[in-house]
Order: sequence, then C-alpha cells, then structure tokens
Amino acid sequence: MATLLNKVRSNPLGSVDAASFQFNITSAEIFTFDHGFAARPRHADLFIVCVTAELGYAVGDKVKIEASASVSMAVNRTSCRIAAVTVPSVVNASNVATAITPANWNWFITLED
Repeated sequence: MATLLNKVRSNPLGSVDAASFQFNITSAEIFTFDHGFAARPRHADLFIVCVTAELGYAVGDKVKIEASASVSMAVNRTSCRIAAVTVPSVVNASNVATAITPANWNWFITLED
C-alpha cells in the first residue's frame, strides 16, 4: 500500500511541485502507480528507506538506488514504474554488499516538477 508523504515544498526560486511515495518491498517485483502530476516530472529519484534496523542501518536511513540491470525506475507523464529483478543490496557495516530483507525496507520515490 502506498503512502503519499508530501505534495508541495517551498523553493527560493518559486514553488516546486514535489511528491514522495513509499511502498512496501515484497520481493523482486514490477509495479506501476499514478503520480498525479499534470506532466512528466523533471526529476525522479529512487531510494530504499529502512523501517526495521538491519545491516548497520537505523530506522529512517535512506539509500539511493541507481538504475542497474537489477533495479530500474521509469517515469512518464501519468505514472511511475519500478522494476526489480532482485531485491536491492546495501553496503553493510562490514563494507560488503548484502541483499536486504524486504520486510525491513520500503521503496521511497521522490518526484519533482
């Protein structure tokens, strides 16, 4: 289930429409959601956010996920699509890339117009 976290933020150069969405990670998955913008957002970032401490991360820690063969995000003028062939990995406390436990993390997507 998605949670819309915020809709508008201030910017010294004027108002910028911004939205953040948070979704549970269930496993390797592909899903699409409507973002609600009138046009394709100019900026889109994909993160995972820790919801249960694990691998040296505390609740609320965010890790940016870059596009790869394993995880990607595509945004058009009406929707956003996340495709994960495998669950994301993070660098753990021992400096080793380790796959996350899906129940301990959520997808966190930020879009700006």
